Amino acid sequence: MADANSPHDALFKKVFSNARCSADVLRTALPLDVVAHVEWSSLTLVPGSFIDTHLVAAHSDLLFTAVIKQKPGLIYCLFEHQSSVDRWMPLRLLKYVVRILDRHIESEDHETLPIVLPVVLHHSQSGWTAATSLQSLFGPLALEPAMAPFVPHFSFALDDLSHLSDEELQGRAWAVLPKLTAWLLRDARNGDKWLISLPFWAQTLAGLRSSPQGHDALVSF
Repeated sequence: MADANSPHDALFKKVFSNARCSADVLRTALPLDVVAHVEWSSLTLVPGSFIDTHLVAAHSDLLFTAVIKQKPGLIYCLFEHQSSVDRWMPLRLLKYVVRILDRHIESEDHETLPIVLPVVLHHSQSGWTAATSLQSLFGPLALEPAMAPFVPHFSFALDDLSHLSDEELQGRAWAVLPKLTAWLLRDARNGDKWLISLPFWAQTLAGLRSSPQGHDALVSF
């Protein structure tokens, strides 16, 4: 998947390929009881993408290995940058996770499968309005107790940037670069919104410019 497919894709990959930047975002998106079990210093980027070819303009993804409760695990981060909500996201994510697990068992002889924690970072005009669990996509028949063993249970963690205020985003316990990236990913599609929010972020941008490697970071924007 080439960065040329989307400026959002290029920015997402540039910033969040850095494990320390991604760790900030993932800690916010995942449930606290899950966050507590992840050794964040072990977070390591794995090369490759699992996105369907026809969706590369709308999605970007990154896969990380991590030690989770003293066991090898994986964290899969999908960034959805499109104007509409993907109602089939749980099913699509399940396919990606299966691809990840297939690649895992093909690489070595394993006796068990690793846990994969899927996270979706989203922004759109409407905000996320669809299901985050696979079982929610099934009809009423899936609610019958006799059917329960045959219905896959799968969910993803969601961080919806769509309606966060500048103050809420700035208040997150993230490093400066992830904050600015989230702001640009949220507002860059809407020129008027971006111009309105620019004065709020001007001081943060100036601070980044004066920091080590700040010039390189600003160029990536």
